[in-house]
Amino acid sequence: MQAQILTKPAFSVIGFSNLRDCSPGVIPGLWEKSGPTLSGLPSAEAGVFYGVMNHFNPDDRSFEYLAAIPVAADAPTPDGMVRWDIPEQTYAVFDTTLATTMETFHAIYQIWFPSSGYQRGDGAEFEYYDERFDTDPSKPLTIWIPVVPRQEG
Repeated sequence: MQAQILTKPAFSVIGFSNLRDCSPGVIPGLWEKSGPTLSGLPSAEAGVFYGVMNHFNPDDRSFEYLAAIPVAADAPTPDGMVRWDIPEQTYAVFDTTLATTMETFHAIYQIWFPSSGYQRGDGAEFEYYDERFDTDPSKPLTIWIPVVPRQEG
């Protein structure tokens, strides 16, 4: 499994959150409901969407998921939507497809991290959907995980 290590400048996203419901089908349903609204909003990066995961709870393995678009730092947050400001960070970036996203996440945490010399950093991780993506499960996307050099000891 290959990863690129990249530093991404701070950015902001707005979107719709599922508030920790990680049941099967919930995240795809969130995209189905929110996609048309998000597509109609002014985006800082045309054709780009983010699936942002944050606030992981290790007790029940839940997290908050935000189906989002990138926005300008001073963009207003529409009613019913959530804004997250993501600080500049270093990320391990992995290529995947919608069909293999879960397998890729598993491989990142179970195989790549133990042998990489990195550990997970603080903050949000995200799926990055660029203009190549559509609902075809074979289309590419990338997964960005915050990383820091492994602390031995």
